[in-house]
Amino acid sequence: MIGGFLHLSVFLLVPVAFVTWNVGIQSGLLFSALSASYLMVDYALHPMMFPHPWVVLWDATVITVYFSVICLILTSLKSELDRALQKSKTDALTGLWNSAAFYEIAEQERQRSNRYHHPFTLCFLDFDNFKKVNDIYGHLMGDKLLKKVSLILQGQVRSSDRVARLGGDEFVVLFPETGPEAAERLSSQLHQAINTCLKEELPLVTLSMGVVTYYDVPEKIDEIVHAADLLMYEAKKSGKNSLRCQTVGLLAEAVRE
Repeated sequence: MIGGFLHLSVFLLVPVAFVTWNVGIQSGLLFSALSASYLMVDYALHPMMFPHPWVVLWDATVITVYFSVICLILTSLKSELDRALQKSKTDALTGLWNSAAFYEIAEQERQRSNRYHHPFTLCFLDFDNFKKVNDIYGHLMGDKLLKKVSLILQGQVRSSDRVARLGGDEFVVLFPETGPEAAERLSSQLHQAINTCLKEELPLVTLSMGVVTYYDVPEKIDEIVHAADLLMYEAKKSGKNSLRCQTVGLLAEAVRE
C-alpha cells in the first residue's frame, strides 16, 4: 500500500507471461514496460493522490524490472523444455528423427494426404551385411558408418522430405505429395549416393530399399511401413543391393495410363 493505493499490478503478470511464452522475450519485455505505465497515467490524472513523483517512478521501475526478470526466467525455461522435447524426438547417434517422432510426423502426413487426395510415399532402407561390420570391425565402425550415411540422407533429400532412423541399420524416408515416378527417381538417387559412400568405406556393405506409394492411404502407419519393409526384403531376396517399388490404390492404374 503506497499513497492510499493497493497495487494490483501482479495480475498483469499473467498476460506478460503469456506473451513471453508464446511470442518471445522482446514482446514480453515490451509488455512489462507497458504494465508499469498505468502508474504514470494515474499520476497524470491524480497527482495529488501520490506523496511524491519519485514514488511513482520507483514503483514503475520496480514493476518493470520484476516483470522483466520473470520474462527472462520463462524464456530460459521454455528453451530448456524445447531442447528436451527436441532431444526426445531425435536419434542420439545420427541426429535424425527417431521412431516415435517419425510415426507422429507420418500420421500427420497421412491425414493430410487423405484430406487433399495426395499420394503418400514411404521409402524403407536397410543395409546388407551390416552385421558383419560389427562382428569384424566392431560397433564403433558400424556407428561411424551409420552417421556418415545419415549425413548423406540429410543432404540428398528435399526440404519437405522427412528422414528417420527406426533402429539398428533401418531408416525410412517420407516423400510428401510424391507420386511413383518421382519417388522411384528420388529413391534411386539416394541408393546411388549411399552406395558410393559404402564402396569407399566398406565395400562388403550394400543397400536394399523398398518404396511404396499409396493413393488410397491405409488407416495405420504400421501397415505402410510393413508394406515398404516387405518390398525391401524382396530386394534382399533377389540378390541384395537393389530397389523395389510398388504403387497401391484406385488411382494407380489411371496414373500409369
